[in-house]
Amino acid sequence: MMAARSVVSSSPYRQRKFRNAHFAAVMREWTATGRYDVIHYDQFGALGYRDRTLASTALVHNVEHDMYRRASTTGAGLSRAWARLEYPKLERFEARALASFDHLFTLSAHDAGLLDAIGVKRVTTLTMPAPEAAAPRDPPARPTLLSLGSMSWFGVEDGLLWFYDQVLPLIRERVPDVRWHLVGAGAPKRIRDLATDPAVVVDGYVEDLAPVVDSSRAAVIPLRFAGGIRMKLLDLFAWGLPAVATSVGAQGLDFADGQGCFRRDDPAEFAANVVELLTSDAAWRATADGGRSYLASRTLGHTLEDELTAGLEMALRQRAQAA
Repeated sequence: MMAARSVVSSSPYRQRKFRNAHFAAVMREWTATGRYDVIHYDQFGALGYRDRTLASTALVHNVEHDMYRRASTTGAGLSRAWARLEYPKLERFEARALASFDHLFTLSAHDAGLLDAIGVKRVTTLTMPAPEAAAPRDPPARPTLLSLGSMSWFGVEDGLLWFYDQVLPLIRERVPDVRWHLVGAGAPKRIRDLATDPAVVVDGYVEDLAPVVDSSRAAVIPLRFAGGIRMKLLDLFAWGLPAVATSVGAQGLDFADGQGCFRRDDPAEFAANVVELLTSDAAWRATADGGRSYLASRTLGHTLEDELTAGLEMALRQRAQAA
């Protein structure tokens, strides 16, 4: 019902869906105590609850309007039509709402640039800590592919179906016994239905990822629209699992092409790199080694806590200057 009303509303559904009177009342009760100097708001759904009387920061995990802009040209069917309706509303909302915060955090320089383009300044890009790399290992013998992560968002569904329709048939021509495991919660019906294909296994939520990762030869991240940063790629690099991703699937990370992952948007090129990882031990090892090298290069002279603290202090100064 709310989604239907949003068709004629000037505000985006992505913002309206998070409205909750009880949560707003609790926020007012807490802030009325006078105990807080600054409030940090995490993720898009919290933006609408900003208390204008206190200094505020927010973490922008995804630039929502850019995701929907991409979906408006890349997606299919109703999702594409819905994205065309939503993304201009989201752009107006984000430009207005985010600019009202005293300081913002993003997870990538790419997202900081998107915010700057709509007039949103006062942004710190956080450098996410790199996981510790595991010891090098031998490549698994079986040609098993892995896609890892929640499948509940329509952008993930779109990417997985694109891979199944456009890329997997090309891989099968060269590697007929390839198997593709989809691991993660929230798979919609169209994804679950792929399991009727003997080459596709929809595992769903898995408690222990180690056996799944250890038995996989390569990972694929076929997103065509998304935001933020793919933290799972850093984990894949640490596990020594080579990957092939679209440019959107590898968005937000500055590794060189082939340094743990190949960026490929063309289906034939995507398939060719997957086949190489499935069939060449030398290519597999070189790519896995590149991922470990990239993780080592992310060693910092400061911590994430330092960046967050500096951003909070800037928010307090900004509020004082405005007052």
